[in-house]
Amino acid sequence: MKKGVIFGAGSIGRGLLGQIFIQSGLEVVFVDIDRRVVDLINQRRSYTITTVFNEIEDTIVLSGVKALLSTDEKGLAEALREADVVATAVGAGNLIHISPMIAQGLRERFAGGNDVPVDILLCENLMHAPDIFRSYVDGHKLLTRDQLDRVGFVDTSVGRMVPLATEESKQNDPLHVYTEPYCKLQVDRNALKGATEQLIGVEAFAPFNFYKKRKLFVHNLGHSVASYWGALYGLEYIWQCMENDEIFGHTREAMLASARALAQRYTVEDAALSDYVSDLLERFYNKPLLDTVARGCRSPLRKLTPDDRFIGAVRSCTDETIACDSLLKSVAVALLYRGAQDAEACAMAEMIGQLGVEGFLEHHCGLLPEEAKQCSLYYKGLQDLEFDMTSAL
Repeated sequence: MKKGVIFGAGSIGRGLLGQIFIQSGLEVVFVDIDRRVVDLINQRRSYTITTVFNEIEDTIVLSGVKALLSTDEKGLAEALREADVVATAVGAGNLIHISPMIAQGLRERFAGGNDVPVDILLCENLMHAPDIFRSYVDGHKLLTRDQLDRVGFVDTSVGRMVPLATEESKQNDPLHVYTEPYCKLQVDRNALKGATEQLIGVEAFAPFNFYKKRKLFVHNLGHSVASYWGALYGLEYIWQCMENDEIFGHTREAMLASARALAQRYTVEDAALSDYVSDLLERFYNKPLLDTVARGCRSPLRKLTPDDRFIGAVRSCTDETIACDSLLKSVAVALLYRGAQDAEACAMAEMIGQLGVEGFLEHHCGLLPEEAKQCSLYYKGLQDLEFDMTSAL
């Protein structure tokens, strides 16, 4: 039986990649640092996924899985030696930590005589992820140039929304995943070396830069814009944001501005991207998914870096001479986020206190002085607003 190895047995690992691999006929090996999750997978050799879209609900059982701790060097080497496809869903910041084990596993794969090319699908919200991860793996000096060239470092666009499990859900069944019905994974066709394109649910496109930016600068952007506005209104769930006319309007306006810039840059019909925006807004309004505002707001410092969703969309608009006031206002709303349990939110508040709003926008976000000034004006205006929480809810 063909095998797939997935680094990260979390929401995307189990909730998207696991389903695609299993439904494509692969035996799946998860690799994770959480011993409880690893033990449960090995005890059951299966887990369940429930897809929900408002009144529609469906539960499936996915079988043929096992798991390894990331410290199991022997097991990892064996899994990678036999793998037909590999994927990562560990979070962009953790790629460097899994690179040694992947480099060592690939070395043993090729040394053992398995010269079949293999793809590594990088399911991370990170621009230039393939180049970055290839450099990490190459940096360990365990592979020859010829061996490294037999590995496809493949960019992806993860569109499926999989909210974090609630504490109640974790207590009932730590492996159970709630997600939306959409189950597709877009990949960069030009980077493929193996048989990834044969997997059910995988869609290969080239050139891929448009699809990567569409996901980050429209989908991720819209989810974050709705979340930060929702936090300002004291809302708990994304669906509540979609029921609020003002938040819905701000979110749609920002998404459409970014979509227009992409349409112009990549010569794509405006109508196609407008339909994409409308479809996403409908998917955001999915009550039983219980996608939280807190999830959408987490890690604001990362989301406000120059290449990420907010500033990347601003730069895309300015490059194409598309008005971006809606995006600058969204940045201002993000600056107001004060999640007490979010280390990055606390660090952002401290940085704003030290640098001032315009200083933070220029030095951390990379905005131009005139953009930072306009955004700062929005920030100060929003600080003075008093929201009617009754109407917001």
